[in-house]
Amino acid sequence: MKKKYSFKDLQFKEHYLFKGVHAVMIFDNGYGVSVTRFKLPTGSYGSYTHNDNQYEVAIIFGTVDNYRLVFDTAITDSVIGYLYHEQVSEIMYKVQNIGVCYEIINNSLPSANIMDGITGTR
Repeated sequence: MKKKYSFKDLQFKEHYLFKGVHAVMIFDNGYGVSVTRFKLPTGSYGSYTHNDNQYEVAIIFGTVDNYRLVFDTAITDSVIGYLYHEQVSEIMYKVQNIGVCYEIINNSLPSANIMDGITGTR
């Protein structure tokens, strides 16, 4: 049986632009999650969060170093915010169960309903 990844498995790093944290995890099906929380230079939250115990989650597709946000899953059509640890884990479980798509087999990123220009590259 495959491991069921949860919030505790995320490896957070400092946010690449602002004061905060960011983690990316890709699952065997090619989908993954980008989990973040950050503050703008003004001190207000720039992520969809109200406090240091909440996170926002985006569903992604690709690799840890080259991914795109996807908005065409049955889970959500947007970024999901204001989530606590347990809620992030629930979304992670759902993303891990998205069926393997044709694009994974062909080793390419899906093209339908993806916001072009928004990529995660490090």
